[in-house]
Amino acid sequence: MLSQTSQHAIRALVHLAREGRERPLLLRDLAERAQVPPSYLSKILATLTRAGILEATRGLHGGYRMRRSPSRITVRRLAELFEGNLSHETCLLGLPHPCRDCADCPVHKDWEPLRAACLAFLDRTTLARLAEAVPESPRTVRCSGAAKRNTRE
Repeated sequence: MLSQTSQHAIRALVHLAREGRERPLLLRDLAERAQVPPSYLSKILATLTRAGILEATRGLHGGYRMRRSPSRITVRRLAELFEGNLSHETCLLGLPHPCRDCADCPVHKDWEPLRAACLAFLDRTTLARLAEAVPESPRTVRCSGAAKRNTRE
């Protein structure tokens, strides 16, 4: 649902929310932990710094750290930095007008509650919640409900 850039930003911020409040983290260390190419992460962190979410310090003891409390940063706020305003009522089918109670859009009645639920989830989910819930190594997480792949024998 969110772009790769938003996902990279959220992963990096989860690590900073855990470790980057007391001491700054270097770009290379953060890139390794978040599994994001350093050059790509550098651009993401610049956006987050301009938005006042991070603080960047140069020099011997420099790096990145949280400027704002992770409990005050919602996933929606982060996503909108990279996705733009998520509130726009754009039509799921790409019709050239806002998708409100539009008779021309055959999926509006089904789509609107889902869109509203997604926005509500992004609004109530904070960076602090993610930092507490996501394990140290997200790559080790296995979803019990994951579908098994079909294999030919």
